Amino acid sequence: MSAATPRIPAPHRWLRVRLCLVASVMGLLLIAIGYKAFAVQIRDGARMSAFARAQHAHQAELPAPRGTLLDVNGTELAISVDVDSVWADPSETVDPAGTARRLAPLLGVDAKVLLAKLSSPRRFVWLRRRISPATAQKVRALAAAGIALMAEPRRYYPGKSLAGPVLGFAGLDGRGLDGLELRLDEYLVGKPGVVDATRDARGDLLVSDPLLPAQPGAAITLTIDRFIQFTAERALASAIETHSARAGIAVVLDARTAAIRALASWPTFDPNDPATRGEARNRAVTDVFEPGSTMKLFTIAAALEAGAVAADDTFEVDGGQLRIGRKVIRDTHFEHEHLTVGEVLKFSSNVGAVKIVRRLGRAGMAAALRRMGFAARTGIELPGERAGQLRDPALWKELDLATIAFGYGMTATPIQLAAGLAAVAGDGIWRAPHLVERITHADGRLELPPRAPNRVAVSPATARTMRGMLAMVMEPGGTGEKLRVAGYTLAGKTGTSHKVDPATRRYAPDLYLASFAGLAPADDPRLVIVVMIDEPRGKKYFGGQVAGPAFAEIASESLRYLGVRGKPVVAEPAPLAPEPDSASAAAPVPPTPPLEAEADTPDEAVSVGTRGTIVEIPDFTGLAIGAALDLARIRGVRIEIEGSGRAVRQFPRPGRALESITCRITFDPR
Repeated sequence: MSAATPRIPAPHRWLRVRLCLVASVMGLLLIAIGYKAFAVQIRDGARMSAFARAQHAHQAELPAPRGTLLDVNGTELAISVDVDSVWADPSETVDPAGTARRLAPLLGVDAKVLLAKLSSPRRFVWLRRRISPATAQKVRALAAAGIALMAEPRRYYPGKSLAGPVLGFAGLDGRGLDGLELRLDEYLVGKPGVVDATRDARGDLLVSDPLLPAQPGAAITLTIDRFIQFTAERALASAIETHSARAGIAVVLDARTAAIRALASWPTFDPNDPATRGEARNRAVTDVFEPGSTMKLFTIAAALEAGAVAADDTFEVDGGQLRIGRKVIRDTHFEHEHLTVGEVLKFSSNVGAVKIVRRLGRAGMAAALRRMGFAARTGIELPGERAGQLRDPALWKELDLATIAFGYGMTATPIQLAAGLAAVAGDGIWRAPHLVERITHADGRLELPPRAPNRVAVSPATARTMRGMLAMVMEPGGTGEKLRVAGYTLAGKTGTSHKVDPATRRYAPDLYLASFAGLAPADDPRLVIVVMIDEPRGKKYFGGQVAGPAFAEIASESLRYLGVRGKPVVAEPAPLAPEPDSASAAAPVPPTPPLEAEADTPDEAVSVGTRGTIVEIPDFTGLAIGAALDLARIRGVRIEIEGSGRAVRQFPRPGRALESITCRITFDPR
């Protein structure tokens, strides 16, 4: 009989079962841990290592300072300075609502806006950028969790509103948005730097030395002279205030190089506060005008160059009236019967200019104006430059040729006018007006910006003759006779042109553009100065009265500043454009519109009895909005604009139509 197997008591059997279960569970856990370790260390090792590095290591981008803009003498006009900006890591913020309430009065931001940002799932949000040093100190003192400061470059303009429209401004992202800041953005923007940083246990960044330091943008030296710019702006603002004018422009060019020493526009603005911009813009390049009598100097220069007239030729001006078809051209000064070519300029005779241009002809006049820079952009380093308009001479009628001779029926910018006059000052060579002298890159490399090539506008002999005639304008009896600058002789041409009333689309009897374009000094020009005062309101509106004194002030201050030696003063000069001493003094006779007939626009209109007036509607297709507006104004056609871009269709189609009909033009941006 075999020995019986001992029986395990029941309590011990359950103990063994429990031990087996625990051992099994532990074994499974060890297997799971082993698998996880295999997955983390081997299968996903590279990915997890990268994730770990991303948690602790960080590469930050260092913003690059924007390049400096300097005047021709090295004075800073636009610089970048470091200022603090406030940012937050919402995941680190302990009390978002309380933090928002405490920060709101410091940052000047609504607490609800801050709370929304502090509740964001993102790890980085801007709360307020580019704050003052005092505000930054208060934010530091607050010591709120998740709130930090970062230094950022901010654009600063030391001269405030000085040359504001020319310089333009840059946005918060450091990109140029207007003016030279926009046009030269590719040079001014620097290259950001890269810095390594390690995040500690609390999530704070410990920054090491930068791997790649930030590279600032190029330093750009402009042709602007800070003193001459200030002088031009002061003289322009004074003229605007004196004559309650709508706007004004002053351009000062170096007569030898066409470098722009001043480009003033009113209204202006402070680029430190772009919100004050309003209607400020670079009107010398963005606005086009019918130049009026200043165009006569180019008409005469063209005729002399072509040999169509000689300087001593004499013309009958018929007492200042000339009929062309249904229109009558009139002179403001009509006391003369015969005028030499120089006297046509001196007394600003419309009739004389028409008789001179008739000898030259349509093709000769158009070709000469294009050689002198009209109807084409100059290429100046500013956005928004317009080319002006000069129609195909093949389409000119007799009246078109006549009105263009004294500055109507075409449009030009003030910078074109200044560049054309600079050709007369510079022995007949047209040079592209420019604002950039040189570009100095961060590595020290110098770059000279490309410019349009020089070209011959007129011969040196014609240029010398024209300078002598322009000096006659300042002599007794000339339209600029009251302008004096002690020690210097001046030369120039006045202009007083009527403007078209936008409401009636006809030349308004009380809307003027007063201008003066001149050389200083006359015998050896150093400066070309063009001043335009738009819509002066008051008793004075002639160019010599309104724009002339500003020209003389700019010339006087600038020549002395440049060290140009004047001649000894023999007698005390007459005051600039003196006011009448009493109410009994004869008031100036307002200039009549240059054409007097059934219609007040340069184009002929045909009367058709009770049906109304017929006008010729031009073909607008393919034109931009600005060009279409110019053409419509010249043709006396009312238009209605739809869309943007270039004109793709119009109604009615080109041809004759009643003047009362509005031409609807559809523009498409494609």
